[in-house]
Amino acid sequence: MMSLTKLLTNLAAEPTKLVETTVSNITLDSRKVEKNGLFLSLAVNIEQRQTYLQQALTQGAAVVLFDSEQPLSTEELTLCQQAGSSYYAVDDLANNAAEIAARFYRYPADKQTIIAVTGTNGKTSVSQFIAQALESLGIACGVVGTLGVGRITDLKTTGMTTPDPITLQAELAALEHQGVHYVVLEASSHALEQGRLNSVSIDIAVYTNLTRDHLDYHQTMANYAAAKQKLFKFESLSTAIINIADEFGQTLAQQFSSDKATLLTYSSHVENSLASEQHLQASEVTTVPAGIAFKLEQTSQSVEIKSSLLGRFNVDNLQAALLVLQACDIDFNTAIEAITHCQAVEGRMQVYGNEETTSVVIDFAHTPDALTQALTSLKTHLTSNGQLWCVFGCGGDRDKGKRALMGKAAQDSAEMLVLTSDNPRSENNEDIVSDIISGISRTEGIHIEHDRQQAISFAVQHAASSDIVLVAGKGHEQYQEIAGVKHTFSDAQAVMTALNAANDACHRSSEVVL
Repeated sequence: MMSLTKLLTNLAAEPTKLVETTVSNITLDSRKVEKNGLFLSLAVNIEQRQTYLQQALTQGAAVVLFDSEQPLSTEELTLCQQAGSSYYAVDDLANNAAEIAARFYRYPADKQTIIAVTGTNGKTSVSQFIAQALESLGIACGVVGTLGVGRITDLKTTGMTTPDPITLQAELAALEHQGVHYVVLEASSHALEQGRLNSVSIDIAVYTNLTRDHLDYHQTMANYAAAKQKLFKFESLSTAIINIADEFGQTLAQQFSSDKATLLTYSSHVENSLASEQHLQASEVTTVPAGIAFKLEQTSQSVEIKSSLLGRFNVDNLQAALLVLQACDIDFNTAIEAITHCQAVEGRMQVYGNEETTSVVIDFAHTPDALTQALTSLKTHLTSNGQLWCVFGCGGDRDKGKRALMGKAAQDSAEMLVLTSDNPRSENNEDIVSDIISGISRTEGIHIEHDRQQAISFAVQHAASSDIVLVAGKGHEQYQEIAGVKHTFSDAQAVMTALNAANDACHRSSEVVL
C-alpha cells in the first residue's frame, strides 16, 4: 500500500490535479491488475492501449497513468470516468516506470548488493556461477535472468532475460523480504536501452564480450555497444569488472572513469596495457574430455585451476565470477575454492551420454561467435579419431543477416552438419535453412531435417561413440515456436529420447549377433 502523491512526487505532469488516494498494487500488465491497483498504460498502439486499459479497469484499476506525450483518447477518458478511476499524465512514463516501482517497493536494491552482468555471450553462465559460488559459501544469493528468478534451487520463469521494471522491483523486494542480500542479474541490451534497470542501485557491473546479435532491434553494432555501455555509467557502481580480451572491452576499460568505483579487468588472452592494477590473467589453458585446466595469476598470486566444465570460454566466465567474489570481500583462496566446484548451467555446455555412447552437448549458442566458440572448444575435447557434429537452425523473424554467418561458423568448425528448425516463428523454415546454406561453401557432410527431434535423433544414430554432437541454439528453452504457436519442446528431452533409442537399437543388435 502506498500514497499516490508519494509515488508521483516530481513525476506527475500536473501535480496540482493529484487527488490523494492509496494504491495496493502496481503493474504495467493489464492481466495482472488487482482491485485498487495502479495501472501504467504504456502501449504505443492506440487500439491495443484501449483494449489493455479496458481490461485493467474491469479488473479494478483505481488509478491509471499515461505518458504526457500520448494523452488518453476521448474513448479512453470515458472508460476511466465510467469506472470511477482517476487518471494522470506522467512525463516520460516509460523511463520513470522504474522509479515509480522502486518507490512502491521502498527501494529494495538499496538494501542489497546488486551484481549486473552484460555481454553478448556468457551472461547466464557467469550469473549462475556467481550464485553457485556464493551459495556454496553459505551466502544466500538471488538470480534474475534467462533461467528465471529466485534462488538457484528454486527459479521461476519470467520469460525474459531482464524483466520489466515493475516486475524487477517486485522480485528484488521479494528476495529482500526473504533475507537475500546478494542478487545477480542479467542486464540485456534491450533492458538497458529501455530503462528497465533505472532506479536499481547496481553495485558491481560485469562485461563479458560483444559480438553480433540483436541487430533486428539495435540496427547497428555501434547502437548495440552503446546500450551495453549504459551499465557502466550507473552512479551507484562500486566495482566495474571488464573482460579486455576484445576491442569493445578495451574501449570500455579505457573510457571508464569514476571517483567511487574500482576497475577490475580480466583476460584469458595476451595481457595488455589496459590491465587494471588487480588484473586477473588466465594462461596455459588445456582441455581434456573431462574438463578444463588453466593457471590464474593476480598480482603476486598464482594458482592452478581444474574444472569439470567444458569449453575454453568458461575460463573467462570463471574469471568474471572470481572477480565478483573478490569485489564482495571474499578472499582470493576462498573464492578460488568456490569457483572450482561450479557446475554446468542448464542449457549451457550440458553433456549427455556416457562412455559407451556418443557424447551430446546442449548449448544455447545462437549467434555466429557463440557457435564458433562452442564448436572450437568442443573440438579440443575430442579424441584423435572423433568427429564433431553440429545440429542447429536459426530463429525466424529476427536478424536474417546472421544466418549465413551461422552456416559459415558451423562448416568451419564441424565435420558433420545437421540443419534443422530453431524457433521459426512466422517464417517458413525452408527459407531459413536456405539462408543458412548461403554461408556454406561445401556440399558434403550436410543433412537437412526440419523436424528438430528427428534431426537430433539422426545425429545421435549416425555419430560414432568417439564423436561429439553439439545441439545448439535453444539450450534451456522448453518450447518451440512454429507459425506463432509455442509447442512444448525440450532439447534435453529430445537428446535423452534419441540416446535411449540408440541404446535400445544397440542392445537389439547385440542380441541378434549372439
